[in-house]
Parts: sequence; C-alpha cells; structure tokens
Amino acid sequence: MPVREEEASIGNPGFRQYRYRVTWKGDTVVRMAPLGDMPATAYSDFDKKQVPVSYGAEGPGRLYQRDYMLKDGDLKPSALQMDDGALDFWLLR
Repeated sequence: MPVREEEASIGNPGFRQYRYRVTWKGDTVVRMAPLGDMPATAYSDFDKKQVPVSYGAEGPGRLYQRDYMLKDGDLKPSALQMDDGALDFWLLR
C-alpha cells in the first residue's frame, strides 16, 4: 500500500489550530506528529478554563500510534462468513 505524508490543521477555526504531519498508509492514518511549538493547555468552553491537551509527546493520549502498520508483511486472506439470515435488520424498527 502506498505511504504518504501531508500537513493538516486540527482545532477550532478562528480560535486555535494545531498543526500536524499526518502519515497515511492507503486510506488509514498511521501517525500524527505535532509541528512546531505545541501548547500544553487549551481553553475549554465546557470547563471555562485552560485544560491539559493530549496532542503532543507530553500528553496522556498521543494520537495515532500505529507505526507497526508501516511495516510490510505478508497479507493473509481472511475466511469469508456467509450470512445465514438469522437476524433481519430491515425488520427491526
């Protein structure tokens, strides 16, 4: 699958934007690395105060840690599952 990178902004337009270098493998995001000086806090409209953000390396939950997906490996076909019709989603309303 092709691997490509692009820069993207995430955040609230007109307030604060966070810049990232996004790495894609096919149509899946596998890594997001912050660009520039990332703030450790951001204003929360909900809390009405500055709150910690998790966008950078210091954050509690870094974004898209899927480096293992960048490795090339042998593709393994999965087994097909035939629908036995036991549950009819069209009748559930």
